[in-house]
Amino acid sequence: MSDKNTKRFVKKQLETIIVSPPDENDIDTCLTNIYQDHEGRIPNMKEISIKKSSPFVRILSFVFGLVVVCALLAWAGFLYFPGQTANENGLVFDIRGSRDVAVGVTTTYTLSYANTSDAHIKNATLSVHYPEGFVFITSSVPSNNSGHTEWKINSLKSSSEGSLIITGKYYGQYNEQKTWRTFFNYTPDNFNSELQKITTLTAVINDNPYKLELTGSDGVAVGSDAFYTFSVSKTTDNKQPIQLSIVPPGNFIITSSTPALKNNKVTIDWGSTTSPDNFRLIIKGKFKNADTPNMIKGVLYLPFADTNQLFTIATAGITSQLLKSDLEFGTTINGTQNDTEAKPGETLAVTIHLKNSSPEEMKNAAVTISFDAPSVKRQSLLNWSGLEDKYDGSVVGEQLTDTVRRGQITWNSKKISDLAKIKPGSEVLINVKLPLKTTTGFDYSAIKETVIKVNSSVDYLDAKGISKSTAGNPIIITLETDLAFIGRDTLTINGQGKEEHAVSWILTNTFHPLKNITATAVAYGDTTFLSGETTDGTSGYDPRDKKIIWTIDELQPGDNQSKNTFTLVLNTKNPTQNTLLSKVTIEAEDAITGQKISLIGKEITLK
Repeated sequence: MSDKNTKRFVKKQLETIIVSPPDENDIDTCLTNIYQDHEGRIPNMKEISIKKSSPFVRILSFVFGLVVVCALLAWAGFLYFPGQTANENGLVFDIRGSRDVAVGVTTTYTLSYANTSDAHIKNATLSVHYPEGFVFITSSVPSNNSGHTEWKINSLKSSSEGSLIITGKYYGQYNEQKTWRTFFNYTPDNFNSELQKITTLTAVINDNPYKLELTGSDGVAVGSDAFYTFSVSKTTDNKQPIQLSIVPPGNFIITSSTPALKNNKVTIDWGSTTSPDNFRLIIKGKFKNADTPNMIKGVLYLPFADTNQLFTIATAGITSQLLKSDLEFGTTINGTQNDTEAKPGETLAVTIHLKNSSPEEMKNAAVTISFDAPSVKRQSLLNWSGLEDKYDGSVVGEQLTDTVRRGQITWNSKKISDLAKIKPGSEVLINVKLPLKTTTGFDYSAIKETVIKVNSSVDYLDAKGISKSTAGNPIIITLETDLAFIGRDTLTINGQGKEEHAVSWILTNTFHPLKNITATAVAYGDTTFLSGETTDGTSGYDPRDKKIIWTIDELQPGDNQSKNTFTLVLNTKNPTQNTLLSKVTIEAEDAITGQKISLIGKEITLK
């Protein structure tokens, strides 16, 4: 089609839809402006090709259009038919009660709800998340669970209301915030989905009848005595006993207290205190080193009798600045300056270290170390006849009580010449070895104490001739039972030419009773487990993990052995396999001291 014919065709089409045809020149000008390119040329219409669209594109376009239509219909439905949606504002849910509360005082809260909509409500449930430290006592309607946190309201008609009253007590510290979170879940009759209304209330403890104060040393030298006083007072007539717990830092050892502590705790019985409303605890201790943190803390707990729960009602803490001493002095036992453990027959390797850190000379130093150990018939469980000391320090024994005997070693300048004059920067090391008696040479079953207390000190004259004394770090050695493990393996070849390993696990224990004993190991390779005999506890095998497990609830001390036997048959021998049974892991708990005991037995290898 020529350019002229093209214009004539379009002109004719326009004339059919325009009621009053425009001027012919105007049409020509309009068409020319439409079709000409930027250089003023008219394209050849014969070269324009029209392609058919892909069926996939048509289908995709149809689906997209359908989705758009459905979305518009849904929007219109929500806009023009509001009666088919849930109106959350139709439910009124609120909690009312005191926002200023006191510790241990009964407090009441009311949860009210009302259906102000035209639709009925079904499947309604009211649930409460109590603030920490709130103890439930009672409610106006019985709860539907043991925790007293859920109430089933079920149905609630239009224009009806209800309420729930909860009574309880708060426990916590002064000025502590306590937040209630309450939930009302329901489903309107004209809606299929469950809705939820949430309301909260925050109360503040502004009245605590219990007060805890802590005073003590602002600055103390490492190894020197430090004193701290915990003062507890109350302004209530409640005589319910409370508990004071002392939380010392890891580098602080409590050497004594008034009154006595048990596991760093004391129960305050107001009926037996000197003052009916006041209590005082004084502790004495020493910092072993300058490690941080060095805050000593006290925590006051009020128990709730019905649930045996302890609630924190007051805390107090103090940080003492650790002062550098002119003399560095400390004791190490079996590689540690901290508390440690020992078994019957074990040897204590003791190192005493002192160094002059001052710029002046020290003179006439005397070093003393004491061991307060359990005794039976005035005989210490420490084997003093086996003492190894190259300086031959002076040893003195003293019976402190019927059950504790002290052994003390002293070295002076006559024993160690370096103690006569200790120049600035100079140091002295004293090494000794002191064994514990074995169970065959001492009746461990007769002892009443379970620890050995070790204390050390050094006395000297400074450059001005003034006598001074420095205490070393105290160490408490807990006596562990002498649990031991023996593993045996006897190899035979059965009638099928396969290796059979008869395994025996043996436990010995002659000191303290044990509980919760377990011994476990894993078999390797293509093996078959055959059970044997067990003298104590139960033995089993888990084929999934190939684990052998031997458990004993309780094991009393004595000369008898506890034994567990089983057999492992090696069905197929792999030339690359070197181990038949892994190392045996033994776990137990000392029933007297509560110490956790761990042993590792040898593995069984293939030849």
